[in-house]
Amino acid sequence: MKDNNLITERDGYKLYLIPEDHPNNPRTMFNQFGKMVCWHGRYNLGDKQPKARPNEWLHRLVADKIGTEEDPDGLSDELVKEMLNEHFVMLPLFLHDHSGLTMRTSSFNDPWDSSQVGWIYVSIDDIKKEFGEVVVDDATLKKARQILDTEVCEYNQYLTGDVWGYEINDSNGDPVDSCGGFYGRVYAEQKAQTAFALAIAVRNDAWQEEENRVQQLINRM
Repeated sequence: MKDNNLITERDGYKLYLIPEDHPNNPRTMFNQFGKMVCWHGRYNLGDKQPKARPNEWLHRLVADKIGTEEDPDGLSDELVKEMLNEHFVMLPLFLHDHSGLTMRTSSFNDPWDSSQVGWIYVSIDDIKKEFGEVVVDDATLKKARQILDTEVCEYNQYLTGDVWGYEINDSNGDPVDSCGGFYGRVYAEQKAQTAFALAIAVRNDAWQEEENRVQQLINRM
């Protein structure tokens, strides 16, 4: 265990926060609210990598949604845009590729190393099912966008290696608790500190019980 992973030490107990070498992809590990579609020449990103070009894919998405028998490519761009706004919530996905990959839903304003690579989206019908609503109002749409953005943030933590685990060692250096799969260092440290406080409390309770037991034996003499 490297000392630079040590974040807390108390009463001989030590808490280590450890970056995961092979983190799990949250897009496949957990149920997701949105769907991520991406196009990139070198990386398989998101949930799907359609063979159709982005504009063709948008046309087919709309055609499938409205159930038209018309050739998707024959739909006008204006109609496609209108139907997308009516039936989906969509956020753009931007990738920054320089000494590692970073993704978010807003532009990096770097035309050299970044570009839009796709979308994350959810249908209005799925929003209704998720929130149990018949009519989706502006507040619900805002909430849906926030969830989509949070999913992208979590996926970015996976891409950047910002996934952590913790290990708690006792005064003998033996592990007494460990857990992993926390996305984001801040969240990981919060969970680790909570577990560490519990481990110390359990240790103190055990010591108190042993002290009480010894005292009872002494009193019987």
